[in-house]
Amino acid sequence: MARDTTISSAPAPMAASNANRLTFTAVGSSALTGDISVEEENGGTEIDVTIRNSTDGAVHKGYVHSGTCASIGAVVAPLNDIRIDGDRDGDSETQLQLPMATVMNGQHTVVYHEAGGNPGAPAVCVAIPAHM
Repeated sequence: MARDTTISSAPAPMAASNANRLTFTAVGSSALTGDISVEEENGGTEIDVTIRNSTDGAVHKGYVHSGTCASIGAVVAPLNDIRIDGDRDGDSETQLQLPMATVMNGQHTVVYHEAGGNPGAPAVCVAIPAHM
């Protein structure tokens, strides 16, 4: 079940609305796969995430982090948890009140973590490029 996550930020000029798909890279020995889309929505950023190859019933916590996948930085914004279904996949949609230009400045990643931790070790990561 998706919930809205609101993170406030000063207004910034917005680019035209567009959707962008990016594929996760596994971290360490993780078997998880998946992808995200990043889209401007109501002056903020919508991040839709799909995780595959997990365990039925597992819950994965996700965040927008600063840094790169090689050097994951501080949490910038929480994303909605993903609960894995019987097909070993799950998805979430999060609305961030951060301008898309802020999220897509080449200095952020989306990371989902192994289930069972708080938040657990990083399992998959994708760098959000400055321009897509």
